[in-house]
Amino acid sequence: MPEHLELLVVPYLANQLYFDSEEEWANGDYEHGAEGILQFYQELFEMEAIEEVINLLSFLNTQKMNRNDNCFCGKKEKLKRCHLQTYNIVKDLSKRRIEYDILALKWLSKKLLKLKSI
Repeated sequence: MPEHLELLVVPYLANQLYFDSEEEWANGDYEHGAEGILQFYQELFEMEAIEEVINLLSFLNTQKMNRNDNCFCGKKEKLKRCHLQTYNIVKDLSKRRIEYDILALKWLSKKLLKLKSI
């Protein structure tokens, strides 16, 4: 099977079949573009403020953490007992993907600030 079919088409069709039977998307239902990127990270990090999301995502993209490090959330717990699953989800994304997401979120932040000032 060609690689693009395996990487793009098969997951799309599997998700579509899931939607047809369950009436919801397997990976959640997000907006398109930067708004959807923000929704994904807000749910993942359990935070609302776009600037906090950008800062945490930037930190996780540049810092390597070990299981025994204090968790990035600020609690006095080790990462392995706090947000290890969240950290692993971010680390499974490519650096390029995260950098793109950070740029999209910064763009969205500026857009939202302009709308607020109107």
